[in-house]
Amino acid sequence: KARKNSKYFILLATMAMITSCQTSQSPTPVVYSVPSESTSGPEPVIKATPEEVLETASNIPDWCNILPTEIDHVYACGEAKSERLNIARKRAVLDAKRQMADIINGRISSVMREFVTKTDIENDQSNMSRVEIIIENTIEEVGLWGYEQIGSETQPEGNQFRHYVLMRFPIGMASMRLLGKIRSDDELVGQAKAIKTLNQLEKQFKVN
Repeated sequence: KARKNSKYFILLATMAMITSCQTSQSPTPVVYSVPSESTSGPEPVIKATPEEVLETASNIPDWCNILPTEIDHVYACGEAKSERLNIARKRAVLDAKRQMADIINGRISSVMREFVTKTDIENDQSNMSRVEIIIENTIEEVGLWGYEQIGSETQPEGNQFRHYVLMRFPIGMASMRLLGKIRSDDELVGQAKAIKTLNQLEKQFKVN
């Protein structure tokens, strides 16, 4: 009976260890991919060796490592890899746009915050609601225009392609569009302080 109980406890211990190992494994990360024309599933994620990582890093274009800087534009370098060149290109563009979206949204919110602070309307619920609507509309609009691809490079890696793309966006124009929406709102510019603040901001972001 003692031997029988011993086998029973060993079995329980083994099952507990297996369950622990299964639950401790990290979940597979979700990888965003551009839909392809084929009906096959998403491409498998292949882990690179340390040597491959170093080689890839050394092959990155100079304009991707050190982005250009301009007052009126923001730049982003998108990168993607796929067995199909057209898919790699699409993913690289989306990667660059995602990076720039954060910068654009931050700039628009910053400009509006400066206007709200200088005109003392943060405690006016009605005006703040109008401010939120203008921010949302401006962010939605600028996502439809202005992106420009100014550089690209494709590098073969085995049976795959790694594509780099350099894109820019006229952040100065986006700021001016936001200020134009504020100026067209009679409720927000119904005081001398608001007009003065708008003039200052427009001078700051005016595109030559």
